[in-house]
Amino acid sequence: MALDCLDGLVGLSDRDCPCFTADRPASYNSSETGYFITDPEYGFPLLEGAFAGANCDDGSVWDMLDKARTKASRDFQDDLQAALYTERQTRFSVFSGLIGKDISSSTRTLNGTYQGLLITPNVVKGGVLKVTKIGLDIDQTTTVTVKIYSSKDTTSPIVSMPCATVANKLTFTTLPIPVSLPLYDELTSELRYYIVYESPTFNPRNNKLTCCGRRPGWMQYMKAAGYNSNGLTGETGDTFSNGIVLQAHLSCDQLAWVCDMDEVEGYNVKSVIGRAIQMKAAVKVISQVLRSASINIFTMSNRESLYGQKKSLQKAYENQILWLAQNIPASVSDCFQCDKNIRRKSILI
Repeated sequence: MALDCLDGLVGLSDRDCPCFTADRPASYNSSETGYFITDPEYGFPLLEGAFAGANCDDGSVWDMLDKARTKASRDFQDDLQAALYTERQTRFSVFSGLIGKDISSSTRTLNGTYQGLLITPNVVKGGVLKVTKIGLDIDQTTTVTVKIYSSKDTTSPIVSMPCATVANKLTFTTLPIPVSLPLYDELTSELRYYIVYESPTFNPRNNKLTCCGRRPGWMQYMKAAGYNSNGLTGETGDTFSNGIVLQAHLSCDQLAWVCDMDEVEGYNVKSVIGRAIQMKAAVKVISQVLRSASINIFTMSNRESLYGQKKSLQKAYENQILWLAQNIPASVSDCFQCDKNIRRKSILI
């Protein structure tokens, strides 16, 4: 998932120097944490050096700083997830495949206004069901609108997708944009999803959800049942899939907690994350300066000092990542079990 909450944590620079106003974005000095890439201690303080290292073919120095910040945010997410895999034991394996079977022997006669599937999540904080295709197997060649409703709002569908069918043949329709359905909602005690067609004039095939006594991988995340009712309030169902087969992906988003937490071990989470992104962005700016083909005082003198600063910032960045991975409370996500190893936790600088 995209962590939009990271976007404004670190600013480009708080230096209001009249020498460097060309192409400067209006929000250059905006920062939620008060951290900037050109800060003296944990950033790269020489704005002139950043200008010297900028490649004119790639845009201005402001473009370089902005790209460094964007890449640092991306690296932070990748590196934190990798650290969590190392420090924590995952509870769930990823499922990717079909929900519902492509096996039927006849059609079913149903009489409900709403027919299809009822999905009941197992209350997995961080869990996500992503549907990419909807398959239909009915006794007519036609177009059927399949809708997805949440129990949070049964008046407006999340998705309303026309699906072309071929009589007595499972036919898939690809969603233009995959729909992601969270398996946990803090404000909803009994979250359910209804994947249904309404008042049909056809009969679905009698395909089932499971087969042969095997427990499919999706059951670790949720329960599914055939749905046939005159309303969207029921919780009962049967073992049939009512002609619907979903191409889906189920996983536990290990970073879903990042935008919701305020404090860990007495530290402000945004400040910890902002410091990490600041450090990583500074590392990238220093790397750009060191790689620059320009010959000037900043790119040719004191390169050893720049290498040393880069190494120090990278190590401090890695410590921020490790501290977060080791110190987040178990309650923030259902994705993890206990720590893999008993170890002394890192100290935040």
